[in-house]
Amino acid sequence: AAPAPAARPAAAPAPAAPAPQVAAATPANADAQYDQAYSLLLKRDYAGAEAALRSFTQANPAHAKTPDANYWLGETYFVREDYAQAARAFAAGYQQHPKHERASSNLLKMGLSLKALERKPDACVTFARLLEEFPSAPANIRDRAQTERKALACA
Repeated sequence: AAPAPAARPAAAPAPAAPAPQVAAATPANADAQYDQAYSLLLKRDYAGAEAALRSFTQANPAHAKTPDANYWLGETYFVREDYAQAARAFAAGYQQHPKHERASSNLLKMGLSLKALERKPDACVTFARLLEEFPSAPANIRDRAQTERKALACA
């Protein structure tokens, strides 16, 4: 009897393609992640900052810098004139952190976003809430809210 032919070895799998290199690695800790996101904002990379800030806030909902990150996320939309997204982001920042020092800033920018969307009644309510809830807000924030109320002829 003839010996059985040797089994043909299977072709070796092709080596996996190397993973694409990411320009900036995701920071290992939350503070570095926030700093990286904020640096994108300072560089006026608003789309990059938006993604990085959203990632930070989702990964670190209880971090001390999350209220600031929420505010800056709203700013990334506001400067790009995406006022609907900006209003939502500033509203979320205010609702999630109503006692944080950024709360009055969130209300101001939410009101400005609503004004830009031509939602005068909502803007007026927002500016009134800011002035009522934050009588000790920084003068520039209170003054801007009062100026906007006058410009809109709020009741």
